[in-house]
Amino acid sequence: MFVKVYLYKIQKNNFQKWKKNNDIVTRLYKKHGGDFQRLVRKENDFFHIVELGFYKSKKEFLKIIKHFDSDPKTEVLFKNFLNLVHNKFTEEEFETV
Repeated sequence: MFVKVYLYKIQKNNFQKWKKNNDIVTRLYKKHGGDFQRLVRKENDFFHIVELGFYKSKKEFLKIIKHFDSDPKTEVLFKNFLNLVHNKFTEEEFETV
């Protein structure tokens, strides 16, 4: 199993904008065969967000992300996302052993 993890923070006052953008991203990602789980923790003026994508293999992930990235809507949605993220986001990859 291959797991893709994204970690980032959204300021409290941007949460609704982020949610609206992310709802569109979720539908689009599912359309291309992907799926992920989102965990949210509110802390003071921020929401800490963890997104976990589970795939059979890295090959499967790369196939899905290739289709997702080729969609014309993806670039605009990603720019919107980057404008809402506080500081930076990180991504990590894990595999089961």
